[in-house]
Amino acid sequence: MAIPNIVNVIVISLLFFIIFGIIGVNYFKGAFYTCFTNDSYPINVVKNFDSLIITKFDCLNYGGIWINND
Repeated sequence: MAIPNIVNVIVISLLFFIIFGIIGVNYFKGAFYTCFTNDSYPINVVKNFDSLIITKFDCLNYGGIWINND
């Protein structure tokens, strides 16, 4: 007799997991991407421009590669 009640709790729990999963994916999408630049640039030039590279287009304009970290 307890099985129907357990199924109801599982369905409600799965609904919450799906809702928070969708919110988490939308919140963190693209947050783990970083810009990898060519090592042939002088260190001073790279350090001066690292704070300016924020978006994918900044990275591509600088000559870097926009890659997702593992």
